[in-house]
Amino acid sequence: MLALIVLAGGRSGSRAGSFALGERRPLQVAISSRGEAPMVARWLRETLEATLDEGLGTLAEWLGARREALRSRFPDTARRRQIY
Repeated sequence: MLALIVLAGGRSGSRAGSFALGERRPLQVAISSRGEAPMVARWLRETLEATLDEGLGTLAEWLGARREALRSRFPDTARRRQIY
């Protein structure tokens, strides 16, 4: 998938870019070569999609549904990162 995305920037203003998007909904990874080598961005996206398990999106949804409970149980960010 190739997407045109408008980036709202702080001091630098806004700009548009095309990205090869890899998806395992709800996860998305955007890859850009700043227009220099879109074929490399596409190849990298295809490689990542072949590598990432289809169930990764399901895992992200499952963890997302439990996010607040996990934050309550492990309020310290560093400790949560050790666990996950």
